Amino acid sequence: MQSDRVTIDTELLSTFERLELLPDVLPAPTVEQIDVYLTRTALILDRLAQTSATPVEGLVDRSLELGYLTKREARDIRLLFSWDDLPGTTEEQRWLLHLTGPIWPSGLAYHGTRTRESPPASNWPQSGQELIELVDKAGDEIFEPTPFLTGTDIQRMLHIPPGPDIGDLVALLKREQIEGRIANRADAEAYLLEVARARLQADGTPSK
Repeated sequence: MQSDRVTIDTELLSTFERLELLPDVLPAPTVEQIDVYLTRTALILDRLAQTSATPVEGLVDRSLELGYLTKREARDIRLLFSWDDLPGTTEEQRWLLHLTGPIWPSGLAYHGTRTRESPPASNWPQSGQELIELVDKAGDEIFEPTPFLTGTDIQRMLHIPPGPDIGDLVALLKREQIEGRIANRADAEAYLLEVARARLQADGTPSK
């Protein structure tokens, strides 16, 4: 049992040491935005999940129940767990950044330090730099996009009443916009008509 404890402590210590190396591979503005406490807590829970039979989500729930985490901390740590692997496409990267919001630098730190390599994995700085450049270039579009079409616009275009379908279409347009496939109102209108036509055909209604 004592040996297990030493192993766990050693692994955590190595992970925290890698966290301290991030200024060597990330720009200072990004490093300054990392929530070190949140990142360390996520790394601890991740390590405990690796060495026990308890899923990491269960550990978060238990920590919240015992008062070790606030609801906000638990929510944010769950978001960091979504950074187990960096997405390979720009669209997926944009969506991950949107879901993570302002704590995305902590997500990047979590991903880069949970590997056992020191410094972080050789391809990690490049992947991290791609995300940083994406935020610099399109941060507002990713985090707080202004919709090109509102629910009212959709009702008028498709001549349909208020209802769940409107919400579904608004969410669909939002994701397309965040992932960069829709760049303006004209794109949104064209996509909306395409979706509406496809749904009509799926329902067996002839499209005009």
